Amino acid sequence: KPDDVLTFTKDAGITCRVADTRKVEFKGQIMSLSAAAKSALEDLDYQWAAVRGAEYWSFNGVKLSAMETIPGSDIDSSGM
Repeated sequence: KPDDVLTFTKDAGITCRVADTRKVEFKGQIMSLSAAAKSALEDLDYQWAAVRGAEYWSFNGVKLSAMETIPGSDIDSSGM
C-alpha cells in the first residue's frame, strides 16, 4: 500500500517507498519497481541491461517475487 517501505535485497540500507498501486518512489523520483532496482544495481556498480524488479526488493523480509502481489496494492510480482 502507499507509503510502505521496500528493502533492496542486495543492500538493506537501500529502500524505496510504494508511491501508488503501480509505482515506487526511489531517489525522489516516481518509477517502476524494475527501474528502481536497475538504478540501485547501477549504484552498486552492476551494469545490466534489464532486471526483474521483484527479484531485488523485499517487504517485511519476503522477496516480492515470492509474493503474488505486493500487499495492499495492485503491483504484481512481475516487477511492473
